[in-house]
Amino acid sequence: AAAASLKHADVKATFFCVGEGLKLYPELAHRMVAEGHQLANHSQPHHNLTTVVPETYPQHVDACFDQIKAIGEAAGIPQETRLFRPPGGGMNRDVMAYLYQRDYTLAWWSNNVGDWTCPPAWKIADGVKANMKAGDILLLHDGGTGTPQAIPAIVKEARARGFKFIPMPQGK
Repeated sequence: AAAASLKHADVKATFFCVGEGLKLYPELAHRMVAEGHQLANHSQPHHNLTTVVPETYPQHVDACFDQIKAIGEAAGIPQETRLFRPPGGGMNRDVMAYLYQRDYTLAWWSNNVGDWTCPPAWKIADGVKANMKAGDILLLHDGGTGTPQAIPAIVKEARARGFKFIPMPQGK
């Protein structure tokens, strides 16, 4: 639903995907790529990496990168992302070292209204607009109905302020 709202608003975005979701909904991932969105890594099983042993990082991080690359190849639109957004923002020295050793780029955000708790659309839109500034990286989620419904108001306000939407650079 978020992808449809973005398409209607003519906005391209970076979607940080959970690998298990890519397995369940490959057609959605292919559609997002075909519509010009970028895919990036939000881990394979969406576990906070600070709670798992470092020996399992390949199953949590690398497996999702492999899936994203395969989706891009199947769509004929390469997805060579190096971006990783940790689930729950969980970060520690072991995770940072792992990402650095593999030349992955940590992706963060600057405007987060907590839409994963599924508040109503007006609350999401008002929260984003109240803190909106040039260069923001908006953290929004594609679950629930509030976020897709809030996107038109967010886009309208951003454009009224002279802001443009672009996908995130894909890392190193």
